[in-house]
Amino acid sequence: LRHRRQLGVTTLEARLAGRRHRDEFTLFRDDPQRYQNDHLTRRVLAGLRATTPAAGAWLLAADLETAYEDIDSDGVRGGTEAEALGEHVRRRASLGLEFTRDRGPLRLQLGTRLDTRGGDSPRLGASAAAAYRLHRTVTVQASAGSVFRVPTFTDLYYRDPYSQGDPDLEAESGWAWDAGATHDDGRWLLRATYFERHEDQLIAWARAAGDTVWNVMNVADGLVRGVEVQAGVR
Repeated sequence: LRHRRQLGVTTLEARLAGRRHRDEFTLFRDDPQRYQNDHLTRRVLAGLRATTPAAGAWLLAADLETAYEDIDSDGVRGGTEAEALGEHVRRRASLGLEFTRDRGPLRLQLGTRLDTRGGDSPRLGASAAAAYRLHRTVTVQASAGSVFRVPTFTDLYYRDPYSQGDPDLEAESGWAWDAGATHDDGRWLLRATYFERHEDQLIAWARAAGDTVWNVMNVADGLVRGVEVQAGVR
């Protein structure tokens, strides 16, 4: 649900979203009581965003968001009812600010966002982007920003004889940047972008040589480099 309202020069937008997901898993089709999982997850998100003109060609946007997420997960092990991932709740509140300049040959975006979750330290993220029109058909652009990803309920709480989650996992974090150029004359489109992504505390399932149990862990740092090329014709 989304509702937008104009108050003078300020635009207010309220939104509300919900999701309910049920997953029933049977490992052995001919012997369902041997191993089953029954997961129910629910998520509700509410937010309010205000956009207003600032100095010159700048626009200021402020965004307040809150989210609720839970899981109720049980199952059957050898004919006996047992806990699977269990019952857990996560809550989040976020505040974001963004300055945007989208007029003229130089366009800019500067943003920051603070996320708070129960039991975790607050996390501050930031992003910046710029695009400059060198010519009627040629634009150069670049951007940079920080990211993080919290572990899933499966990462944290899943357990079976061969797989063990870890409730003490750290969130993945990192930052990325890219730079490139675009040629668009109305008929031909050519775009090339170079990017890098630096990642810390990557989450993965791993096991030692000779071990039979997979454990989820923060295994390593990572670096991804690449080039994206796009071409099109109208």
